[in-house]
Amino acid sequence: MKEPILAKIVKWILYSAALMPLIIFKEFISPFHFGKVIVFRSVVYVLALFYILLIWKYREYLPKITRITWTFIFFAAAFTITTVTSIIPYSSFWGSLERMGGMFTFWHYFIFFIILTAVFKTEKD
Repeated sequence: MKEPILAKIVKWILYSAALMPLIIFKEFISPFHFGKVIVFRSVVYVLALFYILLIWKYREYLPKITRITWTFIFFAAAFTITTVTSIIPYSSFWGSLERMGGMFTFWHYFIFFIILTAVFKTEKD
């Protein structure tokens, strides 16, 4: 079966994420974290849009749930519960301005992981 154009677009966006370490915004307090996270979140939004269109048209690109995926799902649930029950939920949700490592960013990593494992199926990918 020939690979759909939407799958190629999603793969190229995923490949482009490997260039994130090269992004540096020297004008900000934390030039090595802030810009990367903002650009990564934007890439995940675009990626999610194309992925939703892809699975809407081609059901074979739905993610396969493996043990690693279940482990990540349980970790995400634990992260979410601890954020909600945190002493400072606002800080736990957004993270600090320097690192931006809160739950909001974590869920972007989770979405990225799901799309990555659903689209890259062969060793060649």
